[in-house]
Amino acid sequence: MCRSDLIGGGGGGGGFFQGDEDALICEECERRFEDSWLLKQFTCKVCDECRDRDGKHGLITKTDAKQEYFLKDSDFTSREPPLRCIVKKNPHNNNWGDMKLFLRCQIEDRAIEVWGSEEAVEAERDRRTEQKVKSKKRTFDKMIKELRMNARSSLGKQVRLNHTHEFEEQEEYDEERDVYSKKCKTCDHVNEYEKM
Repeated sequence: MCRSDLIGGGGGGGGFFQGDEDALICEECERRFEDSWLLKQFTCKVCDECRDRDGKHGLITKTDAKQEYFLKDSDFTSREPPLRCIVKKNPHNNNWGDMKLFLRCQIEDRAIEVWGSEEAVEAERDRRTEQKVKSKKRTFDKMIKELRMNARSSLGKQVRLNHTHEFEEQEEYDEERDVYSKKCKTCDHVNEYEKM
């Protein structure tokens, strides 16, 4: 995990190397280094060679961190020390708000601090997953119940439209069949009849 406390002089004596108070030791390889990107951005003592971009030194958005580790806004800024972040334009849409990118290992440390242990975070993840499944099942059952009620109620009722035909004044005569006909103005029904 990342420790964000800077190594300098520890107490009254010198640093890790005698006479070199500004020496930094990489948490991964334990070699001395002077400067790194993680140190500048997140005060994480890891040299650039050891940086794991896709793993624990990867960046995570605030939204994803809140969803994956169940943190609140106050966990990012109100708890000591406040978590450092990089602010970038949203790549999906420039009009949306800026993204805050945090270091994954620091988010994991904060989640353990908030929840007490990794097991507690996993237990909360399982509880919330189970809660989502139950909620979806309730919604599905409710929809099925409504469909059944609608189906049952429509079986007993047959929809009948009471329509009175209004025929056009003009009648048409078919000479071959010797039949007169009039057409309804609204439903295209044709009434055929013979004249005596």
